[in-house]
Amino acid sequence: MLNIRTLQILVEVARQGGFSRAAQTVHAVQPTVSKAVQAVEDRLGVRIFERANNGVRLTVEGEIVYRRALNILQEFEALEADVAALHKLEKGVLRIGFPPVASGILFADLLSKYRQLYPGINISLQEQGCASLEPMVLSGDLDLAVTLLPVPPNFSWLQIRDEPLMVIMPPDHPLADRKRLKMDELADNAFIGFEQGFLLNDRIEAVCRQRGLKLNECLRSGQLDFIMTLVATGIGVALLPRLELERRELPNIHIALLDEEELRWRAAFVWRRGAVLSSAAQAWLKLLPGGEEALASERLS
Repeated sequence: MLNIRTLQILVEVARQGGFSRAAQTVHAVQPTVSKAVQAVEDRLGVRIFERANNGVRLTVEGEIVYRRALNILQEFEALEADVAALHKLEKGVLRIGFPPVASGILFADLLSKYRQLYPGINISLQEQGCASLEPMVLSGDLDLAVTLLPVPPNFSWLQIRDEPLMVIMPPDHPLADRKRLKMDELADNAFIGFEQGFLLNDRIEAVCRQRGLKLNECLRSGQLDFIMTLVATGIGVALLPRLELERRELPNIHIALLDEEELRWRAAFVWRRGAVLSSAAQAWLKLLPGGEEALASERLS
């Protein structure tokens, strides 16, 4: 059987010019060395060594085999070094996906910490709606992505946030005196939704269908600031996670709680169930509360 050990023995025989001296160098008995060389000769159908004074020397064919074996061993050593560097997080790539909603608030500091801890890791970041990110995880284009719970069974996941949705509307809106609202009360209002690819829209529409409600959707956008500007001008109402509004000054917008347990912004990191996550991806999850436990649970399942 040809393997790295066999090639190492063959190269050492060539270097030492004899089987017994090579056996001492590779810490093997001479019959083992002889069998290794014989295995290569049988596989290639050539003689690699011929007798010489005080030992053996390479044949013409053996010179070619020796040079090739050296190249293979050097490549394997480089492979071992690369894998070791990946395992030690000295190099590698983290392929991760965030939705535009709340990503800056949730992950800017975490990205900075990750870069400080692992400066040799390149971060490949995709920013798209959750509905677009999920297939990229399943295809292997991304290691991890943020999406909304619940998720299909072919994902493993780690929840990172559970936020209520807030209704935003202009200050002169008929419902602007309310602090809490139900979805039924919004059905007749002009509604500004997210563009295709955002799971939040799908969840809102699903709840409306279950209740026989039809949203009066007037516009869609993937830009949060633009949605807020449209609301402030009186074009319609919109729904956003609370954490997107907490740090903003919104003088021309009234905010009310959407009192719907079914419609909360429950965000989670997901990865393909059963996938072997890279060391870079595992290191990211370990920075999150519950990340170590999620990885341990995945290994046991």
